[in-house]
Amino acid sequence: MINGCSWIELQPLTSRKHQVVLQLATIWLEHKDSLAAIERRRE
Repeated sequence: MINGCSWIELQPLTSRKHQVVLQLATIWLEHKDSLAAIERRRE
């Protein structure tokens, strides 16, 4: 992790690269919601 960021290297098993992008977007949204919930608890 560098400056709060992580490097994720992916290699799709099929030619459907858009599915990888959608999965990452879903993971990011869930992670972002979790961080927001933690911040609300701290207040």
